[in-house]
Amino acid sequence: MIPIVITKTLAASSANNLATSQTPVSGTPLTLTALAGTGLDTQRRVLLTFGSEASNRTMVITGKNSQGTVISETLSIASGAGSTVATVQDFLTVSQALPLGGGWTAAVTLGTNTTGSTMWQVVNYHSPTFQIGFELELTSGSGTASVEATRDVPTAPIQIYTAGMGIVPPICDPFPLPQLNNQTADAFAAIDDPVTAFRVTVTAGTGLWTCSAVQSGFRS
Repeated sequence: MIPIVITKTLAASSANNLATSQTPVSGTPLTLTALAGTGLDTQRRVLLTFGSEASNRTMVITGKNSQGTVISETLSIASGAGSTVATVQDFLTVSQALPLGGGWTAAVTLGTNTTGSTMWQVVNYHSPTFQIGFELELTSGSGTASVEATRDVPTAPIQIYTAGMGIVPPICDPFPLPQLNNQTADAFAAIDDPVTAFRVTVTAGTGLWTCSAVQSGFRS
């Protein structure tokens, strides 16, 4: 089988590269920067930095991933001290950040943190003898990355629709492979416990990571 080779590198994080400081008005989208529409360096997590609010609020982030699929996620902001909250999904562009939940009183910014994942790479999980060998290589620079797998199906039939019948892709539950978790240097591992897909997730640094995966039992 021809190896699956994927790469991931993140530019330095920025707390306000998608929306500079502003006090939200419930029901009115934030004013976004030009970068939000033209696209980040790669699909990655979106970070909301918020101040102290008297009541719980929400912020609905809508945009696209690197495949051009429209995705949306609701961030929950607890009342009390200010903090940060990040998306679970990875966004390449952000088309709207919609604050909800009543009268906001503190300013927010929208940007990126140090985390981002590749798209899921689906493997042949029907193989009678399942085994995949992974090589995770820090090609340049420094950083921390993991190879994550899932037993959910990224290409499962879509059951959920947003207003206007936009498709919401399935969100898979990831788990890190123990042998390739939080790596800061080159590493190799093989698994024989079936999974449906894998991805690389960078959690620190701006280094370039390359992951090669070869599944046994198939010829190219």
